[in-house]
Amino acid sequence: MKKKIHIAVLVFLSFFYAGCDKNYLDRPPLDEISSEVFFRTTTELELYINQFYRPGILEYGGSGGLNYSKLIFEADLNSDNYIGIGINPTLHGTRVVPASGGGWNYANVRDINYFFDNYRKCEDDFERYKQYAGEAHFFRAVIYFGLLRQFGDVLWYDKTLQVNSKELYDARTPRSQVVDHLLADLDTAAMYMTAERNGGGTRLDKWSALTLQSRIALYEGSWEK
Repeated sequence: MKKKIHIAVLVFLSFFYAGCDKNYLDRPPLDEISSEVFFRTTTELELYINQFYRPGILEYGGSGGLNYSKLIFEADLNSDNYIGIGINPTLHGTRVVPASGGGWNYANVRDINYFFDNYRKCEDDFERYKQYAGEAHFFRAVIYFGLLRQFGDVLWYDKTLQVNSKELYDARTPRSQVVDHLLADLDTAAMYMTAERNGGGTRLDKWSALTLQSRIALYEGSWEK
């Protein structure tokens, strides 16, 4: 009887000490996907990048495909190239810079940089997933081009920041340097992305990157002039 009691006590103590392990509660969350287990396959990289195929980053046409007229040509709207139909608020002084907000939002920048911080965890061969790395470079250029057009000098970040990151208090990066980063991103995007029709024509390709690159270069060249 005493032997059985001793065994029971030993079993209890083993569970007790296991429960006192300092790493016992250090486990991945059950209600969300952690970067520790994600970004391991090409499919996971594709799923992450898919979130950027949305209005506000790339406009969609009525057929469900990408509407490049919105992405490329409407950037000229109300510029010195052409003015849309109706009263242009810029010309009579009613369009003013707001005290806060106004599109100064870096959520998309953080989301795309999170990809760059983690995508090399993928266990597949790079040739299988380089398309999505290229798309990420393209999207970062698109996101920053929007900020550049609206604010000029903006903070350039190429990594994920936290609420206590000292870089949050940096001065704005001169727009000429930002444009250099965008053109470099698009060089990489063109190198990584396929030159063939991709995803039934619904995904980005090399020519998308080169088209946007020429558009940014023309835009900034005109501004500098």
